[in-house]
Amino acid sequence: ACVLMIQVTTSQSSPPYKAIKGIKDREFDVPLTMKIGIVKASWNSTIVDALEDGVRQELLKYIPPESITTIIVPGSYELPSASQILINSKNLHAVVCIGCLIKGDTLHFEYISQAVTYGIMKLSLKTGVPVIYGVLNCLNEEQAKKRSGLLEQGHNHGTEWAQSAMQMAKLNIENPPQNNMLQNLNLGLSSKNSTPDPSSIFKGVIVVGSSLFIFGVYYVWNYIKTK
Repeated sequence: ACVLMIQVTTSQSSPPYKAIKGIKDREFDVPLTMKIGIVKASWNSTIVDALEDGVRQELLKYIPPESITTIIVPGSYELPSASQILINSKNLHAVVCIGCLIKGDTLHFEYISQAVTYGIMKLSLKTGVPVIYGVLNCLNEEQAKKRSGLLEQGHNHGTEWAQSAMQMAKLNIENPPQNNMLQNLNLGLSSKNSTPDPSSIFKGVIVVGSSLFIFGVYYVWNYIKTK
């Protein structure tokens, strides 16, 4: 079996850790101080509720209930936007999106599936907060029930989604984002506060101005050479 091992050296300033031994022989350490968000769709509630239970039961083995924030949205299409609202309003280290799409007779399944997949990926890259893709895309209800642990020969994939969330949250905690010039190009407007930061605006202006100056020098130099 393939075993993933991550060595963690703790100190007095490090958060307490508890080892995880997940299914498929995965082994890693999880900070007990992490905060996880769950965003679940109401559509196909029997499937989604079972998946959420799988996620929650796995999380509760390692973090307290108050470290888990849950919100409910109408359907899977709303998962990315609701996750963004949750990330902007809470200090979370990872979010798990839970939904279930079952193919019907029209193209609705394909359009929603593609939009949700892209939205979750884009949100994770934009915010820097790991967003776990916990959306089943199934051809029929039996496939969905099997993957949510509702059939005897099935397995609840919520367990792996919870493990992925904790592993990515750990990575997020240990590697906080660093402020730099490029990040300040947002002119000081953060996702949580729309009030401009004067220092960030000044830095952004400096970067943009320097780029325009270099471009201007290059343009003039080429213009002189052609004469």
